[in-house]
Amino acid sequence: MVMLTVNTGSSSVRLAAFSCAETGMRDCGEARYESDTTDPRERLGIFKDQHIGTPPQLVTHRIVHGGARLTSACMLDAEVEAEIERLTPLAPLHNPVTLTWIRACREVFGAQVPQVEVFDTAFYAQLPEVAAPMRCQWNSWHGTGCGATAFTGSPTRRFGRAGANCARLFLMADESFHSSLAPVAR
Repeated sequence: MVMLTVNTGSSSVRLAAFSCAETGMRDCGEARYESDTTDPRERLGIFKDQHIGTPPQLVTHRIVHGGARLTSACMLDAEVEAEIERLTPLAPLHNPVTLTWIRACREVFGAQVPQVEVFDTAFYAQLPEVAAPMRCQWNSWHGTGCGATAFTGSPTRRFGRAGANCARLFLMADESFHSSLAPVAR
């Protein structure tokens, strides 16, 4: 199985492809585009041709904000996509860019290719109460289901496996060290 990971930032995107087999995972190629104005559909086509040849069997996206409802990795469907869009005010520089790439993947690779969404905020939604001092109440998130924020720094190049129930899908998180302020559910 070939998996494509799409890690969008506010002004950059990282694409990476992996061949996943019983014996492990092998890098097929990666690319990083900074402040790129190229249409994502064109970028995806070029990346596919240069690194994997055929459409991937799975696409994973790192998404900054999943709010209170999207607290673990999940398969993309119309409801999940609508929720990501609804949460745009919480990540106005990131979620719209991610949605553009989600839709471009659907157009380029076809609606039959599953897309898995991995949310940065899923980690913070699961914080134990002992970590509550890291949070602060912000009334401005009223109506979003998110009542607190956490300041985060995530380590580099984390990949993990979702359970066997997800057909042995490999899930992608962040590839670069960064800090962010992200509203999370209490």
